Amino acid sequence: MGISPSAIFWIIWDFRICVQGAAGLAGLENICVIIGRALQKETNRVHSFYIKHLAIADFLMSLYLFVIAGHDAAYRGEYIHHDASWRHSWKCSLAGILSTLSSEASIFMLMIITTDRSELRF
Repeated sequence: MGISPSAIFWIIWDFRICVQGAAGLAGLENICVIIGRALQKETNRVHSFYIKHLAIADFLMSLYLFVIAGHDAAYRGEYIHHDASWRHSWKCSLAGILSTLSSEASIFMLMIITTDRSELRF
């Protein structure tokens, strides 16, 4: 027994909704953190600095997810016809930059926060 085309449609449709929902929720939550940290008077400014920059890095990932979700919708069912033009476009390059910058910045900020919280000092 294989998976019917209608079953595949529902799996893909659910995945698309999840990606768009995750992008929207992550973007909204990180904007709230950035605004909240900017408006709130912090006694520990270093910790606030770390959290704001982690939220900015995670916000960039939500932008990346929106770019990918938007182009998934635009190329739905016919990506093979747009493959080369997409991969060589500035939009694909921007998506790659957003993804890489967000991932690296998030990992870096988490490493700094962990090092700052632990007793390890370099």
